[in-house]
Amino acid sequence: MTLDRFTAGARTVLQAAEREAIQLGHRHVSSVHLLLALIAEPDGPAGWALAEVGWSPERSRTSVIGLMKQPSAPARGSAGLTEESKQAIEYAVAEANRLQHHFVASEHLLLGLHDGVAASDLIQSMGINGASLRAIVERRMWEDL
Repeated sequence: MTLDRFTAGARTVLQAAEREAIQLGHRHVSSVHLLLALIAEPDGPAGWALAEVGWSPERSRTSVIGLMKQPSAPARGSAGLTEESKQAIEYAVAEANRLQHHFVASEHLLLGLHDGVAASDLIQSMGINGASLRAIVERRMWEDL
């Protein structure tokens, strides 16, 4: 997978997701780690979208970590992407294409966390409607252009 179209912000999120996985003792980066990395950006798309639906980044992070499966042994070194996280990234690229954007930003990564990836299930278990989150992100993207 080439990251040529990814903005600096999107690349930062991917690196932060790997750090999240390692800090939590996980051996692989899942879509949930991508969600945690997105939540960690208070001025990023997940931060403002979650705030708009009434969730603070701290509350969101605590909730997500509480719902995660904890590892039996700590991880060391780097953590590779799971097939599911690769799928979420592919969804993000598809979202950028659908919106006719020639780049993939962290907003697209958030939009890529939809049906079929674990982070989507966590978002829904937090009582956040995926369609509402999508509408907020897309509206904000158009405002920023």
